[in-house]
Amino acid sequence: MNSEASETKPSMYWMVWVGILSGALTIQSVIGGGIPQGQDQGQPPLGMLILCIVALIASFGIRWLLLPRFTNLRQKFPIFIMGVAIAEGPLFFQMFLIGPEYPETQRTILILTLVALAQFIPLFAKTSEPDPE
Repeated sequence: MNSEASETKPSMYWMVWVGILSGALTIQSVIGGGIPQGQDQGQPPLGMLILCIVALIASFGIRWLLLPRFTNLRQKFPIFIMGVAIAEGPLFFQMFLIGPEYPETQRTILILTLVALAQFIPLFAKTSEPDPE
């Protein structure tokens, strides 16, 4: 197999990250109706808030604790994908599980989701170390 064709390149990280981030913004705009406006009508469901917080904490842990432990791009790529996917989860939770009765909560979770996705900007993806054979 051609080693250059199977090599993990920084551009792959950038394509995935830009695709996920732009997809999240598009989904929020089209399906979520844009940025939620208004005041919460009562208390949002605690279970859904906990689910969002756990996913956000997991994504931060993956980015800052797990991802730096890997030394080359091929090893980091599946962890990167997993972290970005978990970071995007609260976007769907706030749209479908929390509901439109809680726009303040939805807006807060949307902002936290964008921050969680932004932390995965692939500045760490450099071709300094060769991939293992």
